[in-house]
Amino acid sequence: MSDVYGIIYADVGKSVRRIVVSDDPNYDYEIHVHEGEALLIGDGSLGRDLIAARRAMREALAVDPPEPLVALVDATGLVAAMVMADPALDAVEGHTLIPAYAGVGVGQTYDAPTDTFWVPETTVPAGVGPAGPYDEQVIPAHPVPKPE
Repeated sequence: MSDVYGIIYADVGKSVRRIVVSDDPNYDYEIHVHEGEALLIGDGSLGRDLIAARRAMREALAVDPPEPLVALVDATGLVAAMVMADPALDAVEGHTLIPAYAGVGVGQTYDAPTDTFWVPETTVPAGVGPAGPYDEQVIPAHPVPKPE
């Protein structure tokens, strides 16, 4: 097995797009590079997974590759799905790709003017728990805190 592998990354955004592994020592990794992407050859002896690829990019390019998780937001502001993509290179008709972070999820809303994701109001019905009966609770809508 070859000790190298290809890391295809977004040329501008620097997120890892694909990892290409081949047993052929003469393999042409360039055939996997598309418009807006670039190639970095990684040292396979250090691993060939996403963590190894991001480490190789930090060392070779002096950048910290961003997480490629984005929220797929429809025209009403609803988060319809969470996908791995680069907003500068990828598109989904009728949706906007917004970089996401921990706590962002499907069913939330996105407010573009404030660049804020919101958890909708939730009603927890009355019931009985380990501590006994409890009343219905309404948890108000609240913003998803951004990481520091």
